Formats: sequence, structure tokens, C-alpha cells
Amino acid sequence: MSAYRKLVSSEAIALLAALCIVAIFVGSYYQRRLDTSDEQALKVAQQVYQLLSKPSAKAANQAQAAAATPAPEAVSLARLKALGLTDPAPITIKVLDSDPTAWKVDVEHPRGIRHYVVTPQGVKEEMR
Repeated sequence: MSAYRKLVSSEAIALLAALCIVAIFVGSYYQRRLDTSDEQALKVAQQVYQLLSKPSAKAANQAQAAAATPAPEAVSLARLKALGLTDPAPITIKVLDSDPTAWKVDVEHPRGIRHYVVTPQGVKEEMR
């Protein structure tokens, strides 16, 4: 035991423990930042889903008034903004498939680790 005591002092063990605690705090800080970024992207993805999945009142009135239903519009960023999507500054939105019946939109935050794929079936979370 005395040979071990000569190699490692109690101060060295305390310093090592303090460094481990600091590493845990730094790691949790960056994890919270990543989680916050992913939550922002999720909120935007849910907003995109709500905008694209709900039928517009204008289209419903036109369909009732006319015998032929109007052709649905293709999904685009301009259409999303026209439907009321605000500009989510750091979050990127990409239209992967613009088919009006089977659209696919990708939403991600540059600092996050997840991205969200929005389809008519819902919002799906994927890792980058």
C-alpha cells in the first residue's frame, strides 16, 4: 500500500475528480444546446405539417361551388410562406418531393443532430 501511496497522492485524486466533474458539466451544456436546436426544428416541422395537411377553406369553397375540383398545387417554399410559414432564420427547409399528394419536406437546424422529414403521414425524426 505504501508504494501505491507514493505514486498517487490524495491531491491528485481530488484534482482528477474535479476534472471529471467539469467535463460532465461542459458535456451537459453542449447537449442542452443540441436539444434546444432540435426542439426548434421540431416545432417548425410540426408547423409545416399543419400548414400542408389541412385543406384550405378557399379550396373547399371552390370545390363545392364548381363541379370539377381544382388541381392541387405543388409543394414549394413559396407556397409554404403563402400559407403562413414564418421565416425560421437558422432552420433550413428543403422540399424533397413536391408532388401535391405525396409531398416530402426536410427540416433541420444547422447546430442540431436530428432532422425531421415531414410527409402527409406525419413528422418523422431521423439522425443526421
